[in-house]
Amino acid sequence: MTAATTIIPPIVLSIAGSDTSGGAGIQADLKTISACGAYAMTAITAITTQDPNGVRNVWPVTAEQLGDQIEAALTYQPAAIKIGMLGNASLVHVVADILDSHPHIPLVLDTVIRSSSGSALLDNAGIKILLERLLPRATIVTPNRQEAREIFDDADELSLQNWTKKTGVLLLVTGGDSDLALAGDARFCTDVLISDNIEHLTSSRIETQNHHGTGCTLSAAIASFIAHGFSVPEAVQYARQFVQQALRAAADQQWAGYGPLNHFFAFGQFFNFEKSISLEIGS
Repeated sequence: MTAATTIIPPIVLSIAGSDTSGGAGIQADLKTISACGAYAMTAITAITTQDPNGVRNVWPVTAEQLGDQIEAALTYQPAAIKIGMLGNASLVHVVADILDSHPHIPLVLDTVIRSSSGSALLDNAGIKILLERLLPRATIVTPNRQEAREIFDDADELSLQNWTKKTGVLLLVTGGDSDLALAGDARFCTDVLISDNIEHLTSSRIETQNHHGTGCTLSAAIASFIAHGFSVPEAVQYARQFVQQALRAAADQQWAGYGPLNHFFAFGQFFNFEKSISLEIGS
């Protein structure tokens, strides 16, 4: 008798830095992708040491080391790729060169330029190459408002929309960590999904210090849902719900400094993303 073959879950490749605290970077991506029902593969761009006070040190890998990791992971034919911290211009070049040969794979690009504590995580030369080579290759880019200003020299929504129309790349400008006035009320936070349309996505603000790695988690979740076959707007919707649930589950946990999200809030219970839309304003 021949054993039945079980189909493997969709594969998501994360290209990002390692975070010793486990709250952000590759570690957050591994947890998020797994919790969202996909299989995570990784290519590590840098080793960072982080403690409750922020980033202590960053040690980028070599271009050869990163390129070899990515090429090896690509042999498994990932259904989506998420990019986080790249560290320097040399590593941005390597990623862009390799992905030029794989234009069919959806790419979620989280523009990690500096840590929440202010440490630089990508040099100016790297930002320039990121804008010229990787952003136009992406399916969706997920900067926060500060990053949007640094990359595009402008965070105006209509100006950003001109870029999306020119490149065909969607932008999700996240607003949970800044510019409360743009949300209209400090009780809420608003992300802006920019394509041919401009859509304001507003959710209740969750008051907690445990939000380390929120951006990494959001982009990894988007990549996971794209890998499952959802459209980009659907993937954004479900990923935002995932982040909201993970923040709520971590809100009362006692961590030193800024703690992580609780990525496995649904462990041991069935969670239906298609039906869990109640956190959105007006639902």
